[in-house]
Amino acid sequence: MEPTGIVALTQGKQVTLNFTGQTFWPSEKTIHFNSEYVRFQPIELGDLQPPVQSFDVHNVGEQWAEYECDLAALEAYREENYGHDVFQVENPTGRIAPHSSTQIRWTFRPIEAKEYTSTVPVRVPYGNSGRVITLAGRGYHPRKRKENLRKMRNAHASLQWQPKLQF
Repeated sequence: MEPTGIVALTQGKQVTLNFTGQTFWPSEKTIHFNSEYVRFQPIELGDLQPPVQSFDVHNVGEQWAEYECDLAALEAYREENYGHDVFQVENPTGRIAPHSSTQIRWTFRPIEAKEYTSTVPVRVPYGNSGRVITLAGRGYHPRKRKENLRKMRNAHASLQWQPKLQF
């Protein structure tokens, strides 16, 4: 059973809140993610030094918690992409202090102008929590981006108001 709360707002309006939670034993190791879906910023094809992008992992327990990314899915994904590591993780394992956070850092390296999606299980050894994280990103062709920027600039310029001066 989930607890429910009702908040009264102005003008007689009400909002119903449904609360969810999870209880852990003090000795239990557990981690939490803000989201199970991570969207990386679009990366230009051929970018030799794409930015490192990351997402937060929180240890909500009383004990140190280790995490490990199961890279088997990414190895299979590499084979689907001509042996190229589209998603590369810098720190596939780590240790998080109680009530602290860390970031799992990734580099997204697309080789085609398309949408990429893969899943990565993140486990807590000797713990009860873990999640499957979905990674998504889009690669784009630099020439296409320049063409689109030029079109947007031309459209923007034609929409700008220019006063007519009369003397």
